[in-house]
Amino acid sequence: MKTQHQVDKKYKWIRTIGRIICLVWLGWWIMFAVFVIIMDGFNSSIVFYPISIAFLFMVTSIIAYRNEELGGIILLLEGCFISIAYPVISRNMPLTSIIYILGTMGFPPLIAGSLLMIHHFQCNNLGINSKRDSENEE
Repeated sequence: MKTQHQVDKKYKWIRTIGRIICLVWLGWWIMFAVFVIIMDGFNSSIVFYPISIAFLFMVTSIIAYRNEELGGIILLLEGCFISIAYPVISRNMPLTSIIYILGTMGFPPLIAGSLLMIHHFQCNNLGINSKRDSENEE
């Protein structure tokens, strides 16, 4: 029979991959916001959009890191909303632009949220407190 520590190690990679995707996605949007500020300066009204998106995703990433169940749900909702709403709103844009936006804005939160929820449910099904392992990492 496996101990709780052995089971924790077996499923820990799922949560780690989800967190890495979330952080890379956040880094992408922070980098995008910085480049927009460098290129357009603070006077441009276009600066508000990437900064607000980066801030929203930063808050979501922090929530997902601290509480994988709530963060996973929020990431899934964000990903679903972006993946459905953006193509509807921008139906006049070229297909390549829509695919690019989905790849950078829609799919990463869907994948990260799915991995975090899979880890959470696997731990719950095995009777493991998924938050316990997260608290020990700090």
